[in-house]
Amino acid sequence: MKSPDWASLRGEFPTLAHWTYLDVARKTVAPRCQERAMQEYCRDVYENAGADAWSAVNVDRTRAVMAQLLGAKPSEIAFTKNTTEGLNIAAHGFDLKPRDNVVLTDLEHLANIWVWKHWEAQGVEIRFARHRDGRLPLEAFLDAMDARTRVVSPPT
Repeated sequence: MKSPDWASLRGEFPTLAHWTYLDVARKTVAPRCQERAMQEYCRDVYENAGADAWSAVNVDRTRAVMAQLLGAKPSEIAFTKNTTEGLNIAAHGFDLKPRDNVVLTDLEHLANIWVWKHWEAQGVEIRFARHRDGRLPLEAFLDAMDARTRVVSPPT
């Protein structure tokens, strides 16, 4: 595999020349290629009412690229409008029972806590792996888990 061109990659994020940006849960520093894609999307909306952006060809091509990147099959790749929507779909896909438990982390983004709250009302316990000096070692998860643990949701 070819070594990444780090200078070109870093050039996609001009903000990082002046800042160390860590607040990606709120909004992230977009790369220049995203800016170009958004401009192309707006052009498509203005000229074609958005017909090009979600064409089957573009969706299939993007799904294939993501599948290759993740080591998955294209049929296993789904698109959601944002992370919270994806988390909601995943959280509602489990068949949890009263007395089961879900393990999150005490450093969790609120979006990944609230998607599990509907299960709590049905008798599922939400537990938290406790960080240790800002880190989440495997032991923190093992301490929160037991035979009734059905889901361990990594930090978002």
